[in-house]
Amino acid sequence: MHRTPRTLALIAMVTVVLAACSSERELGTGNSVPGAATSTGVAPSTGITSVADPSTTDTGPAADSTSAVPVTTTVDSVAATSAVTDATAATDTAPTSTTASVTYGTPAAPIVVVTGLGVLGWWDGSSWIDTDALTADIPVTPGVDFTTFSTGPDVGHATSTGIDIGCEPLGSYTVLLDPPTFYDPDPQTFAVNATWNLYPRPVTQLDTSNADYVDIVRQQLITDGLPSPDVRIDQLIRTDLDGDGTDEVLIAASHPDLDTGLPARAGWFSIVMLRQVDGATVRTTELASDIHLTDDLDGQLPNTAQYGLDAVADFNGDGHSEFTMWGTFWEGASETVYTFVPGAEPAVAVEGGCGS
Repeated sequence: MHRTPRTLALIAMVTVVLAACSSERELGTGNSVPGAATSTGVAPSTGITSVADPSTTDTGPAADSTSAVPVTTTVDSVAATSAVTDATAATDTAPTSTTASVTYGTPAAPIVVVTGLGVLGWWDGSSWIDTDALTADIPVTPGVDFTTFSTGPDVGHATSTGIDIGCEPLGSYTVLLDPPTFYDPDPQTFAVNATWNLYPRPVTQLDTSNADYVDIVRQQLITDGLPSPDVRIDQLIRTDLDGDGTDEVLIAASHPDLDTGLPARAGWFSIVMLRQVDGATVRTTELASDIHLTDDLDGQLPNTAQYGLDAVADFNGDGHSEFTMWGTFWEGASETVYTFVPGAEPAVAVEGGCGS
């Protein structure tokens, strides 16, 4: 695949190390910011809440800003007392605090993260081990119970039976499960040897047609060098990632005609963004993007990529939710698990992929 920043293709693929909390504010929970963007589609144990036209007030920033690629963050400074109405949440009844009363113990490590692409890595009890799984040295024995899940709220269970090749083109390994859990390739289903509630707080899917969010994405793309972008929001999700009572927002958007099986056309793009309120500022982080400024009809192979969001879940049992991002391109796919870092850019916890 041919990609060049800010010319034919502008790409930023950023991964994040799972970390914990601080205090941020974004849509919902009594604090909202106009046009907060996000992408992921996960639901808590209570199920996904779908909001057709949510709106709340925010004691945070009134202005909006975006970030540059690769994974850069822009910050808007405004008075912390300014009240802002979010056009996306007029019917939202989210509480001022979304923190659930869940008791967390100390999960037994290692906690292994598996997808249809193979093993992404594991939590060793104090940090994330991001591995490309090119050896069979994976800390799982037969007979371990795994919880299987996707965007929630439903979960399943499977038992490990051994280690084998998961991605033949790359020669990377996976954990075999009974019953079989993944389709090939299947980056959007996860298996974790979890003994805790994977969905500690609600995850709300907002109305993707909201004009404020569309404009936020449009302004970010213009900043990235794409004039007059035609924006379609694919996913718009609000949740309290770190349990501080303030919501963050994830956005995934793309051009309506984007097709990863075709050569790129001018104006095609895919982008994923995270918005968070940090004190009196709004931070917008561009996690990944593939932006095409000109036609690439002479290419012999398709050279477009698309990104989106999967699960928002507590992957390591610390009571804080991670969020996940998938990527697809010609004959390949990837999955990244991010940890939210309050007041800063997210960090990649584990990631992996498969493709020829």
